[in-house]
Amino acid sequence: MIKMTRLALAAVCIAAALCCLSCAKETVRDNGAGNVEPSYSDLGLEKKFLEEGFITDDLYRVVMITPADAAMDLEALKTRAANRARVSLERCLTSENIQSDRNIQAAILILIERNGSLIKKEIEHKRYNVFYFDIARKNMMNYFKGMASQR
Repeated sequence: MIKMTRLALAAVCIAAALCCLSCAKETVRDNGAGNVEPSYSDLGLEKKFLEEGFITDDLYRVVMITPADAAMDLEALKTRAANRARVSLERCLTSENIQSDRNIQAAILILIERNGSLIKKEIEHKRYNVFYFDIARKNMMNYFKGMASQR
């Protein structure tokens, strides 16, 4: 009986220790290529450089951050940025209660392909490079919100 109590107590202590260790682990995002993206809160960059979404009526921006010492494949980075912009724009439509069907998804992809560009932002930082993926189009906010009604 005493052995069973000790065994149960040891099991509870081990489970509690494992639970504490797993809860203390910081969550990081893996971009699928094995590279872990840093969380924006730990970067030490000014908040104005990390602003995403509609910056103006004519500009939509996604911020990409890479380690300064990592080898950069700009095409892969541009593809990742375009995918993030697509998902972000679709979520923006969803927040406006607009369903994103295949026609809207195709229009978003065309908008990104024709008007998207990757720009390295010259920011003095020792550990990270900051890239902007800008989608610039005249009166884009109205065009974007009017996509759903163009059927």
